[in-house]
Amino acid sequence: MTAERGHRWYLTAFGIGVCMVAVVNTVSTFPFAVVSNPAGLTRNLLCLGVLLAATGASALRVVRGTQWRVLAAVWIAAILTASALLRSALPPDQIASIPDWSPGPLGFVALAVLLGQRVIFMVGTQVVNVLIGFLCLLSAGLLDLDTLIRFGSNAVGISVFQIAGALFYRQLERVATAAERDQRIRQELDARDATAIQLAADRAQRSGAIESTIVPLLRAIADGSADPQDPLVRTAARVESARMRRLFAEIDAVDDPTLHEVRASIQAVERLGVAVVLETRGRVAALPVALRRALLETPMSTLASAISSARVVIIADDGSVSVSVVTDGPPGPVQPDGARWHVQTSTTTAPEVTWTQSIWTRSEEAPP
Repeated sequence: MTAERGHRWYLTAFGIGVCMVAVVNTVSTFPFAVVSNPAGLTRNLLCLGVLLAATGASALRVVRGTQWRVLAAVWIAAILTASALLRSALPPDQIASIPDWSPGPLGFVALAVLLGQRVIFMVGTQVVNVLIGFLCLLSAGLLDLDTLIRFGSNAVGISVFQIAGALFYRQLERVATAAERDQRIRQELDARDATAIQLAADRAQRSGAIESTIVPLLRAIADGSADPQDPLVRTAARVESARMRRLFAEIDAVDDPTLHEVRASIQAVERLGVAVVLETRGRVAALPVALRRALLETPMSTLASAISSARVVIIADDGSVSVSVVTDGPPGPVQPDGARWHVQTSTTTAPEVTWTQSIWTRSEEAPP
């Protein structure tokens, strides 16, 4: 169970508890009150059925976690009407006595129906519930002090706990909402921290890659130990230029980072006058940065060594990716970390043609 579901579970548990209390209160009150009830069995059974039906519908809504407004109003109107029909058939002197059983369960049923609604609706329902009994007394002229005290005590007993339950639920809902918001903020902060850590690690890896290969070449050219006119030095410079473009392309937010980095290498050699043809078959799955480096290093180094033309072919399916390069230049260096990522690289040379292919196949074993 996630934290968010945990917060909402308290609301669900409270709602189920209210429905259980409503059912128990209804079925335990009804048998004692219905014996020799002057209102008749039909009205008593009708009121009982409406109260239980409203409670059952409320329990189903609570379990499903849905909200209702129109149906809540319909059920409130139904239970108040059923109670009013029952109470109007009672002798006025039996209002707020044992035969007048419906107001007590009605409060708990109304609480179950109105869970999640504004507390003022619960207060209004209980006011109408009490007002029905008062009108019955008023119509019979039974407004003596003893009757009013008995009626007022009964009104408090059937209202205070139900209204308190509605207030508690609203507060519990606010707490759950605040807890969900805090949890969401924490998750966003954790995600940002993880992203920042990953970006820092990627920057460190790129910096290490630049320092290990590109910086020595630049130093050699700067101190004169490498001649910029030497074909080997110029080829090495082209390879390192393509590698830098791929390293910088790694931080771009794109849908297909592998193809994006290949295109960065292609652009680097096209600026030097090399004609490149790119073919792709299938969509490359999202691969980790280190795996992309192991897969592309040798083929893209071969591409960077092209003299005038090159052909790049990428074939991908659910379990493998193949990157092939055919050029008219020398082969590039083999990526030493390829085996760790289950990348197999092969190079074939012929007069004026070099063919390099790197293939990654999905494996159940994760690299250390």
